[in-house]
Amino acid sequence: MYVKIEGRMYSVIGEIGLSHTAVDVTGSDVKIGDTASVDISPLMVNPRIKRVYE
Repeated sequence: MYVKIEGRMYSVIGEIGLSHTAVDVTGSDVKIGDTASVDISPLMVNPRIKRVYE
């Protein structure tokens, strides 16, 4: 599984609880406030997670 952050793909390295995911951003310029997105089925996402439809 991958997460797209500011247009670049990063590997998921683990899940922490039901609504947190750890992503390896080693050596990148990712910073607080950058937009992250995941392409998965909405049925697999915890209902507490905010949905943004574009």
